[in-house]
Amino acid sequence: MGTQIPFHPGSKIIITSRNRCLLNAYFISQIFDLEASTSCGGLSKQFEVKELASSESVQLFNWYAFGHNSVPKSSMVFARSLVKHCGGLPLALQVFRSSLSSKSVSSWKSALEKLEEIPDNKIQKILRISYDSLEDDHDKNLFLDIVCLFIGKDRDYTTTILDGCDFYTTIGIENLVGRSLLIINEKNKLMMHQMIKDMGREIIRQESSDIGKRSRLWHKNAFDVIREKIGSRTVKCLTIDLKGLLEDKAKRTNTTLHFPKHSKSQFLMANDVDMETQAFAKMKRLKQLQLDYVRLKGDFKDFPKRLRWLFWRGFCMQSFPVDFDINELCLPNLKILNLNHSHGLLKTPSFSGLPSLEKLMLKDCINLVEVDQSIGELKMLTFLNLKDCTSLRHLPRTIGSLISLEELVLSGCSRLDDVPRELHNMESLKVLNLDETAIYQSRSGLHWLLLKRSKGMGFSWASLPSSLVKLSLESCKLSNDVIPNDLCNLASLKSLNLSRNPIHYLPESLKNLTKLDKLLLTSCTELQMIPKLPVENLFKLEPIENFEEEEIRRLFNVDSINRNRLQLYSYLTDSIMLATPQVLQECGITSTFVVGSEVPIGFKHGTNEHRISFFLPTPSHPDEKIHRFSLCVVFSLASDQMLELLPSVHIFNETKMIMQRYRSSFIGIPETNDNTMLWLIHWPVTDCQFEGGDLVSCMVVPIHLSIRKFGVTYESEHNIRYEYGFSHLSTGDEVSTRNIKMDLTEHLPSLESYGNVKVQLCSYIEESKVVSSPQVPFTSFNF
Repeated sequence: MGTQIPFHPGSKIIITSRNRCLLNAYFISQIFDLEASTSCGGLSKQFEVKELASSESVQLFNWYAFGHNSVPKSSMVFARSLVKHCGGLPLALQVFRSSLSSKSVSSWKSALEKLEEIPDNKIQKILRISYDSLEDDHDKNLFLDIVCLFIGKDRDYTTTILDGCDFYTTIGIENLVGRSLLIINEKNKLMMHQMIKDMGREIIRQESSDIGKRSRLWHKNAFDVIREKIGSRTVKCLTIDLKGLLEDKAKRTNTTLHFPKHSKSQFLMANDVDMETQAFAKMKRLKQLQLDYVRLKGDFKDFPKRLRWLFWRGFCMQSFPVDFDINELCLPNLKILNLNHSHGLLKTPSFSGLPSLEKLMLKDCINLVEVDQSIGELKMLTFLNLKDCTSLRHLPRTIGSLISLEELVLSGCSRLDDVPRELHNMESLKVLNLDETAIYQSRSGLHWLLLKRSKGMGFSWASLPSSLVKLSLESCKLSNDVIPNDLCNLASLKSLNLSRNPIHYLPESLKNLTKLDKLLLTSCTELQMIPKLPVENLFKLEPIENFEEEEIRRLFNVDSINRNRLQLYSYLTDSIMLATPQVLQECGITSTFVVGSEVPIGFKHGTNEHRISFFLPTPSHPDEKIHRFSLCVVFSLASDQMLELLPSVHIFNETKMIMQRYRSSFIGIPETNDNTMLWLIHWPVTDCQFEGGDLVSCMVVPIHLSIRKFGVTYESEHNIRYEYGFSHLSTGDEVSTRNIKMDLTEHLPSLESYGNVKVQLCSYIEESKVVSSPQVPFTSFNF
């Protein structure tokens, strides 16, 4: 600004910028001459302006285009398509309104098709300011590569690839995020606003009117260049998605595509998509090549020799072409080899000469019958995925030489009946997934794990590596005699999945697994007993009538409750039982189901819908924080399929972008579709998650339920007592239960605990927040 600007004490200054670096608190304090002691609080708060929601975008466009909050039915479809293309950007809505307001509906359709190919120039000039402000060509080229190839890809994976293509990806991505050109979502994926993506592709389009002379090619342009053999030295990146091209064609011709399971590549490549390797001969500078279900004909002697990254999904050859010069792919430095979905692959190639390989993916290679013995030479390999290799029966014994392997995925290998004894040599193995394998059928399968010591001593899984942290044996048809009574060798185990197995009981040795924090037993329909686990705060379920009378005297009339029986469905046993009301305490959340039709007295917010949104009030005390939420759902049956998936409840802090989700292990079942039931939930939260002024949304995902009423209330840490007041409860019997009051915070008895082990019967609570993850540089080679 040139000079420091004085402001009156207490002034509120709002600064907007697309450059996050300008919002540095110290930098701003120097400009405005603000004292650190008075400015720290205000300057420490940065807010990201979000895009408009779809409904808000439609409303704004209607006002721009028609002067009122409605749109003619004849224009509705195209208006919504245009709004979707704008992605909640008000500027784009305003610009498009001015160019479309005087045109007919047929012109709208044509204009929208043009926008998808050639972005609006007015918007591009404004958005390009951020691109032009990038400090060097490195970040600009990184941005264009991401636009072409890596939108929607994992951040770490992308860093791996682009570091191998001479980029400094970690700092480059930070710079792009800082200029609002790139977004890292909660799943660590690289995301980009549609308008920004259009702007990047328009920059590439303007490089040349001849598509064969552009630096980056994708989709139809890439397809045309290969078919017409008009490529040039300028091309550095190229991607062809045959599936996407066929889907676009089907959309234009109003036809429907159906891809047969496990034969997608054969279906796609059976179409008229002949491509010749000679079409790549002039692309001498090609570094990044992605081919999805593309079949190339011809020899590879003139194929580009500077490739750094090759991704070939649906690789249809039975072996790698011998005349394919891949020296520039730096095989001695290769870190990732992705052969997923290679349906024509019968045997893996030799892994000799790949000393640096860290990740090997062979997922869905349905005809793979042999893994080469040389896999044992991969001393740096940390991840091996053979999921859904349905023809694979054996693994080479040399697999035990993978001393660095941390995760081995064999799930879905339905014919795999043998796991080498040498597995115990894998001292680094932390995750072993054997879901849906046939190892239970053979004496050479899981039975080698069972070392008989004596009739009285039981079994030992001594051959499993003691380093295991996660073991999954879902749907392996395990019986009681296969699960040993001695698990001392698995002292490091934190997660054990035995779901969908015909087991009747679990061994007492489970209580010796002191680090176990997750035990999955989903759909173990014959399970009769779970041993007492050692630690606290897990899964607590006790019949109310089993409590000491003095502990529940203030809660309700015991005689009435004994008559107030209801049906409960247990996801643990996949069965229905008739019982008195149960109090379920899991994951720190307390809940119960009772028959009723009204939200209890005292709930601050209520609705007849499945969602409630509200702002938390400004606290009266400076240290006052929201301590917990209480929710009540009045529901009835909407479908007989309700037991296929239990409903879940979500609490979303839209201000802080924090979401928690909870799904109970049990659910009460109303007698008929006309009867209603209450689901009461008592949900503690941490102090930092919810504060005054936050916008909070609570939502029930009903899943075959009809939500009649939904109530939410909350309490601060200075007002922790809360009473559930029931105006009426009905069970068919005339039970005197009016104005029952349950204080779950003070009078809930101390229940016997199964501890920190999360017995995951289909019950969970999740929290998600947008975070950044560390990067690890690699090179990669994908098929």
